[in-house]
Amino acid sequence: MEREVAQFVRYVVSDVMHFDVPDEIPGDFPLGPTGLGLESVEILELVDQLNRRFNLPRAAAVDDVRGMDMNALSAHVASVAADHWLAFGLLEGGKDGSSDDDVIWITDGAEVTRAELHHRTDTLAAEFAAEGIGDSCRVAVQMEPGITGLASVLALWRRGATVALLDHRLTPAETEGLLAAAGAGMHLRSRPSDAMVGSFAIEQDWQLERLAGAEPVPCGELAPGGVRLIQFSSGSTGQAKCIGRTAGSLRDELARYAAVDGIPQPGEKLLVLCSPFHTWGLIGGVLYGLEHSVPVVFPAGPLPADAIRAARSAEAVAIYGVPLHFQLLADAGESGDLPSLRLAVSAGEMLQPSLRDEFQRVFGCPLGAIYGLTEVGLVAHDLHGRHALPAVGTPASELEIRVRDEILEISLPVSPYLTDDGVPRYVDGWLRTFDRAEIDPETGVLALKGRADSLFVVGGLKVDLLEVEKVLLDHPQVDDAVVLGADVLEAYIGSDRGVKVADLVSWCQKRLSGSKLPKRFTIVPRLPRTSNGKLVRDRGRLAVEGSQN
Repeated sequence: MEREVAQFVRYVVSDVMHFDVPDEIPGDFPLGPTGLGLESVEILELVDQLNRRFNLPRAAAVDDVRGMDMNALSAHVASVAADHWLAFGLLEGGKDGSSDDDVIWITDGAEVTRAELHHRTDTLAAEFAAEGIGDSCRVAVQMEPGITGLASVLALWRRGATVALLDHRLTPAETEGLLAAAGAGMHLRSRPSDAMVGSFAIEQDWQLERLAGAEPVPCGELAPGGVRLIQFSSGSTGQAKCIGRTAGSLRDELARYAAVDGIPQPGEKLLVLCSPFHTWGLIGGVLYGLEHSVPVVFPAGPLPADAIRAARSAEAVAIYGVPLHFQLLADAGESGDLPSLRLAVSAGEMLQPSLRDEFQRVFGCPLGAIYGLTEVGLVAHDLHGRHALPAVGTPASELEIRVRDEILEISLPVSPYLTDDGVPRYVDGWLRTFDRAEIDPETGVLALKGRADSLFVVGGLKVDLLEVEKVLLDHPQVDDAVVLGADVLEAYIGSDRGVKVADLVSWCQKRLSGSKLPKRFTIVPRLPRTSNGKLVRDRGRLAVEGSQN
């Protein structure tokens, strides 16, 4: 039993708390009287002794765990340690030789070191404490992208608060609805400034509003207080879903990123074009960069020229964005002289082969992709664009997935949803993605075949709406396309190049069978997108857009 206790102590301190311990625990280190019949409280006292011996932070309070069995204690200590990692350890970096002199963020010639971020976070945490923010507080953060906004998120985690991230471009009505869904008690926003729209701010003023009558929303099966990050799905098909992430789930996702071959390494600079407050930019970019000492570069402005200038100046080895970003870069007409660039990765929507080809022609770098969900983060990866569509790459390590009834499902210990919309999205420990998929039995590569709701029946025949969209996107004068099924197939086209309905009808008749031909076409200069760049697929919003043109 003594050996088992020693192993458990080592597990808690090394594998859970991520601290180094000697290969051998000193002989004079007490392991209990006889080692027989140890209860959880005694084991935790041993952990505390080890903490004091090696000057480590306390893993958990003894009084919190009286009566727990070994499994419950292990889960409790892991949760507490993960919260500590999110609030403090993340700022320290991982096991990559991090130091206070590391440059972690770069924008418009300004560099933020790890030491400076420590100072900013400490200052903000003190200011938030003066405002009464502490454990169990839910704070909605709706700030424009900038250093102060990102440091505010870290400072709120340091105060033990749960952070709900809202996009700064939401309308007041949209904001009000999401504040209620998140159960936020406070609302942190950027003060109005003269900064150019879409710029990344170095310094920001903020304002905090207490929300009258705010009632915390139950966290479903998630342990009270266990949720540390609340996000909302894109809402591209309608109402956004309210999603909760624990510190442990965030750390698990970062471990999946770290295991991907070719991911940026310590010291390599990463240019992030997507919002640092959305899943891809926040976790894959900002948090991964903090943990692994990968400096994250933010372009000073929203234009493609700003992004190219930032990549060239910082000698970025990688660029993260969504398909729209890479299309704008490829269309910008700028020189593709980015000799340090070895990796360009897109997320959010399926990449079109034509965009992959165009980007590589301009920049000499393959355009890869990841497939992920707000609910769980990284699911599969193809960083170097080696797989032909509809394949999305190799499933991420340590993530159990399966395909049942053609639907991709992901194993999760608890439901990530904080509100219930009546749809069975989480059943018996499995998250139902509603993405139709298949897994190659020989290679294990995951391929997506469209959404379950992208199948539409016409005259008794199933039509894949994404197949029709692909045909429309192949038209040289079409920029974007969304096809929906109602009483008939409807095609919404984004194009400012003079394409006519007759042209599209003729194009489709040559490439699609009669059951797959759209019966209604709506052409607008640009189709609406969500705040994180996804095309809107809600008929109501598309109809409004069409009526205004």
